[in-house]
Amino acid sequence: MTQPPSLPPFNSDAVTQYLQAAKLKRLHPVWAKAEILLGLIVAILGIILLRDRMFHDAVSGALVVLGVYLAAAGHRSHLYQSMNRQQAYLMQVLATWKRDGSEVG
Repeated sequence: MTQPPSLPPFNSDAVTQYLQAAKLKRLHPVWAKAEILLGLIVAILGIILLRDRMFHDAVSGALVVLGVYLAAAGHRSHLYQSMNRQQAYLMQVLATWKRDGSEVG
């Protein structure tokens, strides 16, 4: 039984090369975390205002919806970042195997 070829270590420059080749912008993890945090704060504020009846229910409901949307957008940004890293690593592995003459598939 033959051993499968070992995988190369992750190269962070591969992400930059992949994003440039795909004409995509680099996403910033700090902004994604800020979106999640801000979204959760706004949603909690909306829930508190709904509970205490301090504002009109439509305003409080809108704050909840806006907060959940912001939190979801931040989470989606993290998912995109992860997919970009995985795609760049896959491209790096395929390029390494092609350069070594290994068969893919």
